[in-house]
Amino acid sequence: MKRIVRLPLLLAAFGFPMAHAAESYLRPIISNVSPSTEGYSNAVAGGLSAGFYWGPRGQHEINYEWGYTYWDSKGVLSNMGYAIRETFMPHLINYRFNLRLSESNNYSWYLGPSLGFTNNKVTIEATSGSQRVSFSQADWSFTFGGTTGINLRLTDRIGLDLGYRYLSVKGAKYTVSGVTFESQNAHANIVYAGIGFRF
Repeated sequence: MKRIVRLPLLLAAFGFPMAHAAESYLRPIISNVSPSTEGYSNAVAGGLSAGFYWGPRGQHEINYEWGYTYWDSKGVLSNMGYAIRETFMPHLINYRFNLRLSESNNYSWYLGPSLGFTNNKVTIEATSGSQRVSFSQADWSFTFGGTTGINLRLTDRIGLDLGYRYLSVKGAKYTVSGVTFESQNAHANIVYAGIGFRF
């Protein structure tokens, strides 16, 4: 989808003029996602971010982040068994302002906004006797939030990132047998950890 492709391109365009002054990194992330939607339990999410630091003592940071998590549910409705998998894949641009907490630059506290889109996908499978019906649909939703945390620099090239994020995802639209329905807006509290590799 064109508007999603623009996100990593925006990051590349923003970083090009500062390539010589910036310090780049790659950061795998693991998260615990706590959704506000009733009936949804906590879920583990994985992700990856790539970005760079610039400015005095690396005070500014921007990155592109991709994540993945899902929820499964099963049940019986009108003598028909069903299984549902809902998948969420956010694509975010994050900005962070880093405040150094030590003269050695080993610790920093950060705060900043997140903005992007989430790919919402729902897969439903229903069975009744020997009959089986399944379908899958996806939609893109506007997503925004904010993040705060602490970054601990373990070595010159490796850092530990611990933080919290609030994320809001606009409801997605799906069409089943000619009928369109929209899921409600989703909100999540996310606690995460990541290991950053600078280069």
